[in-house]
Amino acid sequence: MTKIQDIRSQTPKRSTTRPETNINKVVRHHSGTTSGDFWIFWNGRWMKLGWIVGGYHEIILTDGTVQLCYDPNMITNGVAGHNSRSYHICVVGNGVFTAAQEKAWEERCKLAMKRFNLKASDVVGHGELTPSACPGINMNTVRSRLGKVNPIEPTFFSNAFGRDCSRFVCKGPSIVSYQNDLMAVGEKLPRFGADGDFGQETEDATKAFQSRHGLVVDGIAGPTTLSKIEELIKLSNKGPFPDVPKNHWASEAIETVKEAGIMNGFADGTFKPNEPVTRAQLATVVANIFKNKF
Repeated sequence: MTKIQDIRSQTPKRSTTRPETNINKVVRHHSGTTSGDFWIFWNGRWMKLGWIVGGYHEIILTDGTVQLCYDPNMITNGVAGHNSRSYHICVVGNGVFTAAQEKAWEERCKLAMKRFNLKASDVVGHGELTPSACPGINMNTVRSRLGKVNPIEPTFFSNAFGRDCSRFVCKGPSIVSYQNDLMAVGEKLPRFGADGDFGQETEDATKAFQSRHGLVVDGIAGPTTLSKIEELIKLSNKGPFPDVPKNHWASEAIETVKEAGIMNGFADGTFKPNEPVTRAQLATVVANIFKNKF
């Protein structure tokens, strides 16, 4: 499976979006350079043109890694006059592309075709829409190859594009773990619980989580969503002191006296729960109780 570099949360965006149902073609581009990535193109050209959004939804780097730049509902600046209905994929290169790139292109394009319900004839090159040397390859050859590619069946969390982590294909032990994590961070799965099937209930819970935490609300358990869940679970497992884990038998009591200002930790930030208490420490605790009580 192609390696995905998800930068959607970092890329500059316009404030408006479009319905995915507007998309009726996938457009192939080349960068016209021998190297580069989103940030090189942004800083070197796009920003200077005054653009508020980049040119492509995806960029395939020379090693076959795919930079996922925008969700499909974002209109990018791929081909003037054709952007509102296009999904743009750029292959870095200038008429010469690596085998890894072509493999990634076919996989990603096939996924896009499946997602947007398109045919190979709906896949076009930049130069077929407006006069241009881009995409630097014969699109009839590209379309012919697409017709021979077996449909891609993405695996759970294999990438951040659309359907790999949604109700369309996701089932199994990994989903059970994900569903348990969702419930651990406060989301509800009242009907099916952790049943191992990424159905509508799990997708809705994912969207609710994303909305509550300011993430892109797409119902997809991509890297950003998973990272946020992991962060919250780590925080929930954190005890009152580094040496007093949440599951320590006295964790709740230690938390109570800490919050009440009755007992404090040591200078190094620890509590040392197994150390004996001196008379001086006991006197301090009693004094703190009286101080807080009166």
